[in-house]
Amino acid sequence: MSISNHTIKIIKLLIGIGIVFFALNITLKYQLSVWLKSHQVKGVFYTYKALDINFIDGSISMKEPSVTLLDNLGANFDGKVDFESISIYNVSYLDLLFAGHIDVQEIDLNAPNGYLHKKKTLRKKETKDTIDSNTMNIQLQLQHLKINNASIKVYDTHRSDSLWASVDNFSLDVSGIKVNNQTLLHSIPFTCKDYVIQSDSIFFKVGQFEHLKISKMEGNHKKTVVKKIQFKNKYSRKSFSKILKKERDHYTIWIDSLLMIETSLQNLEDDNIQFGARRFGFYQPKIEIFRDKLIEDELSIKPMYSQLLRKSALQIAIDTAEVNHATIIYTEKTKPENNGGSIVFKDMDIAIHRLGNVYTKNTTLMAEALFMKTSPVLFRWNFNPHHTKDKFEFYGELGLMHMRDLNAFTEPTMNTDLSGTINAFNFEVKGNRIRSNTLLNVNYNNLQVHLIDKKTKKKRKLLSSIINLFVSKKSKNKELPYKQIEVEVEREQTKSFFNYMVVNIKAGMKKAML
Repeated sequence: MSISNHTIKIIKLLIGIGIVFFALNITLKYQLSVWLKSHQVKGVFYTYKALDINFIDGSISMKEPSVTLLDNLGANFDGKVDFESISIYNVSYLDLLFAGHIDVQEIDLNAPNGYLHKKKTLRKKETKDTIDSNTMNIQLQLQHLKINNASIKVYDTHRSDSLWASVDNFSLDVSGIKVNNQTLLHSIPFTCKDYVIQSDSIFFKVGQFEHLKISKMEGNHKKTVVKKIQFKNKYSRKSFSKILKKERDHYTIWIDSLLMIETSLQNLEDDNIQFGARRFGFYQPKIEIFRDKLIEDELSIKPMYSQLLRKSALQIAIDTAEVNHATIIYTEKTKPENNGGSIVFKDMDIAIHRLGNVYTKNTTLMAEALFMKTSPVLFRWNFNPHHTKDKFEFYGELGLMHMRDLNAFTEPTMNTDLSGTINAFNFEVKGNRIRSNTLLNVNYNNLQVHLIDKKTKKKRKLLSSIINLFVSKKSKNKELPYKQIEVEVEREQTKSFFNYMVVNIKAGMKKAML
């Protein structure tokens, strides 16, 4: 049976196409290897077992690549990361063949596994000099960057507890990425349109003493859930106090879960970066704060929260932030013979609106809780980050409270027991970062102060009797069922905002009781 001329022509055509594709594939591989060699960065060494090119779908794939960052790279990290594969999609081969460059639309990093060493951070002057001497016009856009099942550990080579950060089974798909000279100046060096994240254990050393642990994280820009969050000091309270030269709070924070709704990270027209969210929700946090007052005070100027927001390089726009069923325990140690006294807020719910520095209206906060287990308390606070004098209003209200509930704090810290009842109490503080005025209303009865002998733990009856001669046992008078007090307080700039509020309340109560 003879083969027709038409069939022979088709066979020749197919063979010709195959030869062309084969030749193109060889040419592209050669061009790509030349491109990779010509773009080899000093201090970066990489190998791979195979390089595959798919001319039809425009993809490039490296099989089992390994990337080593050497010390002479001049970066803040060195180390080695192995990959199962690195794939690049939607490559314009015409640009590779005729222009000698690659326009990348999507990069997949599959199963990166390895380690990095964090080196000493360059001083600001060194960093600036490096940037000035290597001026680059960086413009990078990617439709997708995918990291699949990463397990990476980063070590701080300058500390004995050297683990600085780690991720396990970490997957991230970021779309609409933009990186340029302006974004690189910010703490978040890129912007993006969307992300999909899923990860098991995440560890990050936040500072010299604290670290952050996350059990699980998954979601996208519409909804992200972070589970089992821990923010802890690596030292015990006792050990921490021994190494401190200046006073510093010891934090232990547990959060059952964090919910983030409709997050965004975008580059604004003025080249600022804005982080936004419609809603943040923190569920069942437990916050323990320990302060050792036996250590020398840390006397740096403490900014107001409105100042911090106003001066932030990052534009922040969180419409609503909520805290649900929180417990806050503040412990203060003032005597070497005990572990300190504690103030406790339980079942605390907080709602914050317009948390950020882009809103024209005030940031507002409302909180409700049980104070010292049984007494209902309410707070309202508002301020505007754009007010340069940092004006604010802070209102508080306390329901029925037995004064003996405060003894868990006053006895260990002041060798003092209290008795009596506060029937109603409220205050309103209006001020700025320099001074404030407080209007305080209080209704109490049977108030007594008892001094405690620190050795025998018994009441010092004589001294207590003398002190109670000067203490008003009841607040009622003929005109009003409560005492109304006005005080003015000048803020101590080296203390926090909440210390500022406590000083206002103490000044008002002192005036009411004497």
